[in-house]
Amino acid sequence: MMIYYIRKLFSFIKLIWGLTFLQLVSINKRYYYYSYLGKIYFDLEKYEKAILFFKKSEDFQKKQDLEFSGLNFHYLGHCYLTLGDFQNAVWYLEDSLKLFPDDYSTMAFIGWCYEMLDEPEWALKSYEQAIKLDPIPISLYYLGAMILSNLDRKKEALEYIELAKESAKDKDEWIMKHLDGTSHIISGNYKDAIEFLKETISSYIEKADNIFIEKIDIYGVLAHCQRESGDSKGALSTLEEAYKECPDLSLGNELAMEYANQNTNFERALEIIERALKYQPYHPLFMDTRGWIFFKMGRLDEAKQEIERSLKLKPKNKGIQEHYFTVLKEHKNLS
Repeated sequence: MMIYYIRKLFSFIKLIWGLTFLQLVSINKRYYYYSYLGKIYFDLEKYEKAILFFKKSEDFQKKQDLEFSGLNFHYLGHCYLTLGDFQNAVWYLEDSLKLFPDDYSTMAFIGWCYEMLDEPEWALKSYEQAIKLDPIPISLYYLGAMILSNLDRKKEALEYIELAKESAKDKDEWIMKHLDGTSHIISGNYKDAIEFLKETISSYIEKADNIFIEKIDIYGVLAHCQRESGDSKGALSTLEEAYKECPDLSLGNELAMEYANQNTNFERALEIIERALKYQPYHPLFMDTRGWIFFKMGRLDEAKQEIERSLKLKPKNKGIQEHYFTVLKEHKNLS
């Protein structure tokens, strides 16, 4: 989920980079030039190349310049996060946080990584730490509420939503509608939630200074509610509409998985997930989706191989576990 303080993190990184550039531009320090090359590749979205140069910078200077190391760690963390390698991302972001302990954006990123690593308690702890520093913690309360709900701590989840509402009271009306819809989701009232989410989408206003959830993510939540309420056709239609509006990678993953689960459009599903994996080749959920599509297409060997890769990266994920055991069972039956 793209949340508003991620934009602030980019501004923070750019500011530090600019100050560091001015400080070092006239000094012959090789580690600086390695980082500069890393930054060029980062801007070109060649993240694996960028990683090589940021690591060379760190290997060369061996943390002699801690402020510069913090900059490298920020970039390394974001490179890995963008590639879908959440374990490496959290390691570098935590190293960065040691050098910039008051950076709530990095704390929030770490929380997101822990969510993706199926460590909800650690994710919640990171969000709670970030809340103490974030001047507008709507997103953090919202994300914390979702974790608490998934942990079946419904009362605490609803309390977090109320705190989010208090933080959002001077914001746009659509934000309050979405939070009201979220309260219904936590309570299991999916049909009521659907109405609020549709109103949220119709009244959505994007402003850089107050975005806490992207419109495409609201579509994803709506599709989830439709699915849970038994309207699988509505869920698929919602995801198709959203992906047409904005071909976001995570949204594409949801759409591809929905095609697979509804046993339709396998070739289209595979095309969508291949595109996602091109940009995030280490994302375990994307691997799982591709494996599940292979399974539905009867390509069992490829399915087994792909879901095994996914499971190694997310061994605690129940959905991936279920897919793997289903594929193994079918594989053995045909052996």
